[in-house]
Amino acid sequence: MNMTERVKLWLLKYAGELRVDDIDTYLGMARNFEKAKNDEMDITLKEIADDPSLTEEEKDEYRWHIEGMYDDAGGAVDIAYSMAIVTLYSRVEVARKKIVKCVFSDLKEKKLSDMRYINSDVLPLLPEVAETSSLTELRLINNSIKHTDSKVSKELSRLSGYVEGDLLRALNNTYTRLLPDAVHYISKLSDAAKKHVGS
Repeated sequence: MNMTERVKLWLLKYAGELRVDDIDTYLGMARNFEKAKNDEMDITLKEIADDPSLTEEEKDEYRWHIEGMYDDAGGAVDIAYSMAIVTLYSRVEVARKKIVKCVFSDLKEKKLSDMRYINSDVLPLLPEVAETSSLTELRLINNSIKHTDSKVSKELSRLSGYVEGDLLRALNNTYTRLLPDAVHYISKLSDAAKKHVGS
């Protein structure tokens, strides 16, 4: 095995390990922020409820304002999961490009994000590049977040459970559900590409 083949195998191994620990850390920070804000709100609401100097009408007004101020804490977690999905898909794209380009250097690197190009030019060389249904869903959600203000796009609405124009919801569950398939896809693609090194 010459050095070029060794380097290629190392690059394929490295690219085949989709790293998400920083995404998980970021999501943990967002969840901790939300919990701290909710705890803080609960303490403040209890203080208001226990304050004998306030009338019930004043307590209601304070509660209304305080709950409104703390609504943003939940929004931070929603934004964090939106960013996690965009980051995850970006990493899938980058890893796929590295893996495919490492083995087939004559392919057009800039076109390796274009699924039409992948399907017409790359799939015949490496069938494992074909998107799984969950990876297609991840790509379409990523596009909806970036291009339609987190509303379900026409293309995404073709998948079960999505209605065009609806706001994307429960992205925490979506991220958790799609993450293992994204990691598996890149690992499988890397393993398949290794078979082409030196051939």
